Amino acid sequence: MLALRSLFVFLVLGAVGAQAPLSVELTRKGEPPLAATWSAPALTVDTEYGSATVKPDKLEQIVFGEPDVVVAAGVEVRGKLKLARIDVKVDGKARKFTPRELESLVVVRDGSARGAATFTGAWMTTFGPAELVQRGLTVTGSYGHDGKGEIEGKLEQGALRFRWRDGSGSGDGSWELQPADQAFTGKLGGDGNFWGGYRKAPQRANAEPGKVASGQTDAGMRYHVRLPKAHTGAAKWPAICILHGSNMDSRAYVDTIVAAWPELAEEFVVVGLDGENLSPASKPGALRFNYSYVNFGGPDAGPLWARRQSPALVAEALQQLQRELPITQWYLGGHSQGGFLTYCLVMFYPELLAGAFPMSCNLLVQCEPDNFRADAVQKQHRVPVAVVHGRADDVVEFDSGAYCHLRLVDGGFPFVRLFAPERIGHQFGLLPVDTAVRWLRQCASDDAETVLKGGEAAAQEQRWRDVGAVLARLATLRGDAARTAALQKRLDDAVRPALAEVDKAIGKQKDGKWIDGFLEFRAAFGTAEAASRVLDGYAKLRAQQEKLGDELFGEWRGERDQAARKALFARVAAECYATKWYEAMKLWSR
Repeated sequence: MLALRSLFVFLVLGAVGAQAPLSVELTRKGEPPLAATWSAPALTVDTEYGSATVKPDKLEQIVFGEPDVVVAAGVEVRGKLKLARIDVKVDGKARKFTPRELESLVVVRDGSARGAATFTGAWMTTFGPAELVQRGLTVTGSYGHDGKGEIEGKLEQGALRFRWRDGSGSGDGSWELQPADQAFTGKLGGDGNFWGGYRKAPQRANAEPGKVASGQTDAGMRYHVRLPKAHTGAAKWPAICILHGSNMDSRAYVDTIVAAWPELAEEFVVVGLDGENLSPASKPGALRFNYSYVNFGGPDAGPLWARRQSPALVAEALQQLQRELPITQWYLGGHSQGGFLTYCLVMFYPELLAGAFPMSCNLLVQCEPDNFRADAVQKQHRVPVAVVHGRADDVVEFDSGAYCHLRLVDGGFPFVRLFAPERIGHQFGLLPVDTAVRWLRQCASDDAETVLKGGEAAAQEQRWRDVGAVLARLATLRGDAARTAALQKRLDDAVRPALAEVDKAIGKQKDGKWIDGFLEFRAAFGTAEAASRVLDGYAKLRAQQEKLGDELFGEWRGERDQAARKALFARVAAECYATKWYEAMKLWSR
């Protein structure tokens, strides 16, 4: 058995021969590393299984101690290293060291340390950016957006055992480096919470037509980009930016778009952005990611760590990549977790988007439309939004998508449309992404003919909300006057009887029983100029009922008894039916 194991190590590490000098980093105990060159001999390590011979060109690292640890070709050999001294050149001058003086020796190839490798460098981690320095077995550094967190630890049996401290306290943790993935994974010692990271190494993707290339933004977000096959020279294209679901990566979403909607992939640059947080679901060779946004209240709101969550990083990525890639405008889509994030961009960075298609998600409280001032609302309303949600979704229930849609309608978004396939669940690749994107592009177009055709198609399908929004757009684009007038007439003919019904219901039902009919009218015709009179009246009534509505909704949310909740909703329906919460309570009570 011993002979077989010794033979195995020998075969893995290879035969001995003359070698060129190695570039190495030598770390003396308690001192910074030294860059040197070393004409390394063949190394012999006596192990409990016999002697192993290490070929210099396979050597990656030596950690001196009891036992000595030699890493070569991905194999760790422990035992007694037979090496009396190390003759090297430092800055061209000969130097001699004994193994007893040294803590470690790391071979540097292609500008980076190999094997057991190094934690030295910048990282994107679960608890913010980190700057680490490895000196032999010792790793120190800082972490957090303010850089005030401290890390100090040592490598033990391939893992870094460290002590962390910051403003919230201190504790122990451990990381294991994954050199091939340029990442590490680990956990906090006390509660076992995940703490992982990937190397921050901004790099511009080498984008080529018809191929997916990868890079990293200046802020540290990994991205994947595919140019249409027809791309040449200085041509520019509209772009889809896709944001992934939880514990996923955006490369899979880019590949799905190319496979599921190939025509779309040839009309748009397709970009996927990975979240800045490494996921606990990551495995060697298959990194996964998550976004952050729960505490994001705007680019200037809250502490630095909240301001630097995913919405800010995505906004910076969109701006950077539009400068670097042949992109004219962005259509931002996000699935599940990425959908929540998409709404953040719509509400806080609308000027960056031509359109948005949040999918299979819900709306964060800080993204509620009535949280924003009039100047921000004006910018938001320029962004058409396709709310995409399968009715059979068993991960994020369909009512979440329905709620998002009604809140945007209530918020006065002109172009907002719900795409709700009947038998589709949470699967991204089965959602009507191509239909939603084409609708968005038509809505956002600056070409009068494109917009007019969209309005005529909407009228044919009796999507009168779209028709009203199109007519408002055509007022600034100067489309075909005769066809525009014909479209206006079709809208007027449709809205007239519907408006008469609303007026009649309001006149007869002073107690608010007219509200359901009015809300249906608003969803269908809220962009029509003829509807402005009743919309203004409703807005005044809401202002009068707002305080009581907020109070009753607060009680309703905190109540667990179904009979009590039903009674509270009955009060809202009778006393403050114009509150923004009426529709939501009705939806959630189903």
